[in-house]
Amino acid sequence: MPVSRARRVRIPKRARKQSRADVEKALKGPLRKQPRMPPLPGMEDLRIKVLDDVCRSIAEVREAKNALRATEGDHLIAALKAMRKHEKTTWRHAGVELVRVPGEEKLRVRTSKEPATAETAEEPAGHE
Repeated sequence: MPVSRARRVRIPKRARKQSRADVEKALKGPLRKQPRMPPLPGMEDLRIKVLDDVCRSIAEVREAKNALRATEGDHLIAALKAMRKHEKTTWRHAGVELVRVPGEEKLRVRTSKEPATAETAEEPAGHE
C-alpha cells in the first residue's frame, strides 16, 4: 500500500531587524529620543534619577560603538579587496597596520607607531 507523503510548506524566513544606523540613514537624520515619563505620584522613590541617567548614557555610547563597528567592518572589507588587487600583504599608515592573514583571507589590524609603508621604502641595494 503506497504511503502518501505530506507536502512541506515552505515558511518564509523572518527579515533581519533593521539597525538603528540603517533607520537613521533612511530617514536622513537621527531618531528622536522619547522623553522619559515622570513617575506617578507616590512612586518617586522607586527610580533613582542619577542611575537612570548614567544607564541611559551608557546605552547611547554602546549604540554608537556598535554603529562604528559596522562601519569599520565595511572599511576592512574594502581594504582587503584593495590589498588583494595590489598584491600587498602588509600596509601601514596613520598609526594603523593592516596584515593579511595567510590562508584565511582575513585582515589583522594593529596600531603601530612606525611610519607609513610608503615612507619606509628603502633605497635600492647599490647606493652606498
